[in-house]
Amino acid sequence: MDVFLSYSSTNHIYAQQMRDRLTEAGLTVWQDQGQFRAGDDWRDVIDHGLSACQCVVVILTPSATVSSYVTYEWAFAYGQGKTVIPAVFEDCERHPRLEAWQCEIFTHAQHQPWDRVIARVQEITGKTGPADESPEASPEPGEDGRDGGLDRQMATYRILDYLDSKRINMVSFIRIQKQIDADYSIDFLRSLAVGDDRRLRHCTLAGGKAGLGRLTPREF
Repeated sequence: MDVFLSYSSTNHIYAQQMRDRLTEAGLTVWQDQGQFRAGDDWRDVIDHGLSACQCVVVILTPSATVSSYVTYEWAFAYGQGKTVIPAVFEDCERHPRLEAWQCEIFTHAQHQPWDRVIARVQEITGKTGPADESPEASPEPGEDGRDGGLDRQMATYRILDYLDSKRINMVSFIRIQKQIDADYSIDFLRSLAVGDDRRLRHCTLAGGKAGLGRLTPREF
């Protein structure tokens, strides 16, 4: 494995986004989801995963900084001499040791340093991703899932997570801007319901408000 992904279970949306980005770049990722079996000692499994990986990416949020599991993982990796890459997804207090390392900041929707994280991991592992193999095949603006600096896949995950947390199936554009991210324009939100890989659909809520809803299984 190339990368061990360390995160709090409450931050699974961020972790999935990071995993998707890294695997799209041709990197292999170890994360604890689904890797435990009945009777396993979690610490032995984690130790094995950390030992087998060349570096660790830590998803940092308030819940991650107070997690003994996350702290154990990056501290164990540091003790083994592995590179630890802190990725800050929510503003939070950071351990002094983490503060000393270069952190990648993901707290602003229009400035997401995915390329720097991927490049750093590729440097550590000696791997190059698909984009490095044929520079002339660089995607057109928007083809990589980003629109004007905004990450469409991350926006989709955040909206689906919001729907799950509220136990609803639809949400208006206005509420998305107020509750999730004010940087999301109406045109950007409309674009999330377009394309073969979409997970959201356009809908009309009470009062004629336009918005987005989750796709039903029949619509996939």
